[in-house]
Amino acid sequence: MFLPKLTPEGRKLLRDNSDFVGTQLKHYGVQFEEPKSSGRSTTPTTLLKAALTAGKCDQVPKHIVKLQNEETRRLKDKESDWETRREKVHQDYLLKLARKKEDVSLIGRYLVDSEPIEDGFLDKATDLVLNIHRTDTPGIFKVNFDFGVVEGVMLMCLEKVALDKYCAQAGREHDDNSADSLDEEGSEEDLVDEGGISTKKNLKLGNKRGWPASKTSMTRAKIQKTGKDRALQYLLKLKCREKSEGMIYFQESDGTINFDNEKLASFDGLVDLPIIGQGVSFSARKISDLPRPSGKNWADYSERQYEMGRINRWR
Repeated sequence: MFLPKLTPEGRKLLRDNSDFVGTQLKHYGVQFEEPKSSGRSTTPTTLLKAALTAGKCDQVPKHIVKLQNEETRRLKDKESDWETRREKVHQDYLLKLARKKEDVSLIGRYLVDSEPIEDGFLDKATDLVLNIHRTDTPGIFKVNFDFGVVEGVMLMCLEKVALDKYCAQAGREHDDNSADSLDEEGSEEDLVDEGGISTKKNLKLGNKRGWPASKTSMTRAKIQKTGKDRALQYLLKLKCREKSEGMIYFQESDGTINFDNEKLASFDGLVDLPIIGQGVSFSARKISDLPRPSGKNWADYSERQYEMGRINRWR
């Protein structure tokens, strides 16, 4: 950008960042005198050209490299401590699960990890979570997720036909009556957070409507309840919203969730995510049987909501 002559890219960089030359020279350990604001004989460009020509910016000084390595180690230690705390919460849940006498359930709160999201959006890929809720239809579950960059709703089921029917009906719900909800979150157990604080007043329960479960899905639900011949792979449909700009992606994406075993305490997932990519892998570890309540539903990510959001962004 600066040798043998100043390029348009270099000129733009200097124009947009007045401290660029000074910070570069300091980073490479080059001693220099700050140009005076008036009557200066040496410009920032001249300073940088002189340092580059003399080879003073060919290598970062050892003491700077040492500081960078120390900072990297600190970040790794911090990340390790963070992961240790997350794993402890999961292990505490597994201990409670081992003492439970009633049937296990996939309903609950999960910590999420995803290398594709963490690698591509490091500053936004912390504390990824999802919450699995029951719906009014046996065998159909709603998943509220926050993946840092995007958040939204998944609907999941063992049976593709039942899932497609439910999604079609859910997409037609509540455009004219946003208070209607497909979620059966009215039990006191589901309305109490992990800290024991009731959140019932924050929910809009509305009318409980949806497609009746097919005979096949009802049978599967009964099999799951008795713990016999449990299927561990669920099919997903997903809609979401990009968090920074608020853009809604109303077209359905597909995915799967595979539970590790019949404890239903951890799983691996694969899903197509707008912005992030196709076939995005993620894993989840359960930390509570009580999902965090959420007012967001499938119909909140409709084409109508997309148009309303688009218009509002341009106002």
